[in-house]
Amino acid sequence: MSDPQHEKVTSGTVGKVVGKAKEAAGELVGREDLAREGRLQQAAVDAEVESKRRQERAAEAEAEAELHEKEREIVVERDQLREEIREERQEQALDAQAARAKADIESEAQRAHELAERQRQNGERAAQAERQRAEREHATATQQAQAAAAAAQAAAQRADALDPKEA
Repeated sequence: MSDPQHEKVTSGTVGKVVGKAKEAAGELVGREDLAREGRLQQAAVDAEVESKRRQERAAEAEAEAELHEKEREIVVERDQLREEIREERQEQALDAQAARAKADIESEAQRAHELAERQRQNGERAAQAERQRAEREHATATQQAQAAAAAAQAAAQRADALDPKEA
């Protein structure tokens, strides 16, 4: 009989075959301890195989969970990027709208300035024309006054010539 503490259990198919052989040999020679050792070795191999299968399934499940988490992270990142792009486009649209509004205001201010300048120039021309008209009227009035004074003086001289006593 072999010492189970010192014997290395062979795994996999070879371990299973060795366990079967021990079980068969033990039953054949009537050694229940050898048969039992063979059955235990087979059970150990089965347990090891099942353990490996479970570990593989657990690793697959973990890998799948990691994959799903990565997919979720990608979806979240994609959604964040889309939102950033949408916000950036909205900001650009607002900037463009503000630039157009500023250009419109500047254009309107320029038109208002030009209109004010034309009105000022028109006012100056009107004032100049009014000054010239007033100067002409003044000159005409001065000439008429001078003519009237000259006529009055001539009339006074004629009157004096006609009636020298009153002079």
